[in-house]
Amino acid sequence: MDYNAIIAANEAFAPKPDLVLLLDLEVDAGLERIKARGDRPNNFESKSSLMLARNIFLQLSECSPNARVIDSSKHFKDTAADALAAFQKAALEKISKAGPLHPEMVNLVLAFFGGERIDEEYPEGTLEMTELLAEAKRASQFVR
Repeated sequence: MDYNAIIAANEAFAPKPDLVLLLDLEVDAGLERIKARGDRPNNFESKSSLMLARNIFLQLSECSPNARVIDSSKHFKDTAADALAAFQKAALEKISKAGPLHPEMVNLVLAFFGGERIDEEYPEGTLEMTELLAEAKRASQFVR
């Protein structure tokens, strides 16, 4: 199936997502994981079917500015950490573009980010975590 057809079909009924996480794994590694858990690949898990599906999803990630490819060949905890970091970065971008924080949102933002800095480069025009947290702390003095 063509990437554009998939997107057109989804956009006909579903809202555009803020973030798409693609957990990517080489086909042979995926097949090895299936065998390692004691299973045999089913009809949908043939090498050719998995290669086709992977290519479609990678094409999606190349054409979607809101898609992030996560390398899932690593340990599952590292993969989860990478996914969480991508989610936090996307959330921070959305929060920073929404304007000043409302006081009732301060504690939620602080809890979500745990007061820790995300050590990745931020897109132009967004606040860095330290600035966001400083604003949240200033606003929180009025919330108590």
